[in-house]
Amino acid sequence: MERKFYQNIYGANGYQHNESLKFDHSPAHALILSAIRMSDPASVEREGKVNMVIHVLLGTFMHLLAIAMSMTLCWLVFVYPVDAEEDPWEVDLHRETVALRNALFEVPVRKLILTDPIERKAHTLCENDHTVQFSQSALIFLWGMKMMPFISKQLWFLRGITLMPTAPAGHPLCYEEQNRSLVVTHMRKPLLLVITAFVLLPTILADVFVTFVGAKFLFYVDSLSALILKSMAFFLVSKIDEVLFEGMGSRAFRDELASSKIAWSSGEPHAQWDLWGSCLLKLLAVVSLTLFYTRIFHADVQEFRALCFEYKGYWQSAAECPNCGFKELGLSLESI
Repeated sequence: MERKFYQNIYGANGYQHNESLKFDHSPAHALILSAIRMSDPASVEREGKVNMVIHVLLGTFMHLLAIAMSMTLCWLVFVYPVDAEEDPWEVDLHRETVALRNALFEVPVRKLILTDPIERKAHTLCENDHTVQFSQSALIFLWGMKMMPFISKQLWFLRGITLMPTAPAGHPLCYEEQNRSLVVTHMRKPLLLVITAFVLLPTILADVFVTFVGAKFLFYVDSLSALILKSMAFFLVSKIDEVLFEGMGSRAFRDELASSKIAWSSGEPHAQWDLWGSCLLKLLAVVSLTLFYTRIFHADVQEFRALCFEYKGYWQSAAECPNCGFKELGLSLESI
């Protein structure tokens, strides 16, 4: 849609805006752009209705495939490896925690009595857990930071298309700038409902599920080395949609998607929000969710692991185990 023709319909100020957001290289945004172009009369006239329909169908296929693969892989991870790591902790840890605390608080500190079934169970859980204190919280925080842009951008995209003015039937939804980049400025109500219900909301829910499974996966890993290696591997799950789009999308459409954006007006801009407000909000959100998940939702496991860390640090000291731990430059770090 040429800007001049666009202005003839909406007026000289019809395309002005104070907020914009670029499309992602993802099947969801590819489908959104295809649906918008199919609803834009100038785009259909220029490229043909058949091409537009095929484009929407291909975008729908990629979007559904990305959602299905993300949900399936996360479900398999949730059912098998995560469930296997969680099994030893799927018990009431109250008695084991009390036994471990009593052993640590006695003067002098005593070892767990293996003939006692509760203390033997606490000892077994401690011996099988080789994590470092706060390591799960740190990596879950990083995982939340990794997933936050995906979720926040879809929510921001939903806000943008909701605030767009509604275009009557036959009126354009977008225009092309001088550099051939596409700017979407208007929306139709049926198109808005379709994009929200079948594209953005499923994508947001899929990202939330991936975030939850990843956090659960990282929390129950029983060693620091496995925690780091598996966290790096699990990051690939968040890239499934990008991998599919890069592999299946045409070069021309990838270039068009990269240069396209949605634009809308939302009153007076807030410089504080752009400079530091959004950053602070994201940080507080991720920190709060990390603390809630590790310190409240899994408070029993976290407390037991902290006591285990203290117990093993005491009994694997230099006096108890001369060859344990890492020693360099006169410093010693007991192994756990």
